[in-house]
Amino acid sequence: MKRVYTPRQGQYLAFIYHYTKVNGRPPAQADMQEYFRVSPPTVHQMILNLEKRGLLARVPGEPRSLRVLLPLEQLPELVSPASSREEQCADEDTQDRPSQGNRKRPAAVHDTSAALARLKGEEAVTLLRTLLRKHPELAGEVEALAGSVIGDVSIEDIAQEVEDAVRWLDLDDLNSRAGRHADGYIEPGEAAWELVEEAVMPFIEDITRRVEGGQREAAIATCAGVVRGLRRLHDTEGGEVLKWTPDSPGEMVGLAVGALRKALRGAEGLQSLAALTRDLPNLLREAAPEWADMLERSWGLPD
Repeated sequence: MKRVYTPRQGQYLAFIYHYTKVNGRPPAQADMQEYFRVSPPTVHQMILNLEKRGLLARVPGEPRSLRVLLPLEQLPELVSPASSREEQCADEDTQDRPSQGNRKRPAAVHDTSAALARLKGEEAVTLLRTLLRKHPELAGEVEALAGSVIGDVSIEDIAQEVEDAVRWLDLDDLNSRAGRHADGYIEPGEAAWELVEEAVMPFIEDITRRVEGGQREAAIATCAGVVRGLRRLHDTEGGEVLKWTPDSPGEMVGLAVGALRKALRGAEGLQSLAALTRDLPNLLREAAPEWADMLERSWGLPD
């Protein structure tokens, strides 16, 4: 059967399925945010995308109501986001690891009675910082693990998710935003632009997050995926809402490239500022050759 979801979407579906089986109730958005180490807007957008694709059902306004609409045999193997690709390959070749038989379950929910499984995001961060203060020799290993959490990026997956996020905006979304409101009248074109921006911004925020996490190459790949997805939206039918703001893909590209440029300059320091200004990453140019001139101009802008 042809796969109807991207690898990243499949991981969310698998997590929701196995979390529900282990805990007897679906996960909250906070559980997914903690497991995948992403921002709340990213989780929310993923849920909307999966719902619109017909892969997930939920009751609006009711917490913990998510339900996967695919059978187990059509779901991918759930892989811990804290594991690098090399570690996953090593797991497949190692037969005596006790966790080998449980790799389809999220690591955070193996034992629901364990104190670690009940930690919230901020509590886990506090615990980790306390552990590092007591054992500074672990800093290098923790840094490597943290990098692996956000290090693997598929440009095509991100491009497809950007496309989906914009294409699935519909006239109901536009009608609820445009028109006369308590704060005044909002033009349909302005409302459409805001909706597209809200759909794309979680991906742009992820670019900055990856740079801040020390993943420069992953950040560039994420930006390239955003650029590729926006270029395809510009070239093809982009959905009901995009008709009202056809120039927004190009404007969103400017925001994405600007976010990458600013984050890299802040991380690299003043010594490499000239080089970063001069050289547009090749991945961005390859993602949308037709927009090469626009990308170069966006890259050369001052912060």
